[in-house]
Amino acid sequence: MAQLTADLRMFRLKEEYVIGDFDCGNQDLNDFLLNEAKLFSKYLLSVTYIIERRGDVVAFFSLSNDKIWCNGQILGCF
Repeated sequence: MAQLTADLRMFRLKEEYVIGDFDCGNQDLNDFLLNEAKLFSKYLLSVTYIIERRGDVVAFFSLSNDKIWCNGQILGCF
């Protein structure tokens, strides 16, 4: 866990963490966090990090274990 500020902390999503009310306004992102992120982590498809303020989820991001394809080719350096 990283303490970002006095009231913000960031940590890796674990199976036992209970996500309370979260709605970022995008149904696909809400669904991923609430229903798929833990499963993706279990099968090593991605790792999700949560940013909380006073116990409320205010942001999250996921790092995917994959590559980027474009026209059937793996993209090189950007």
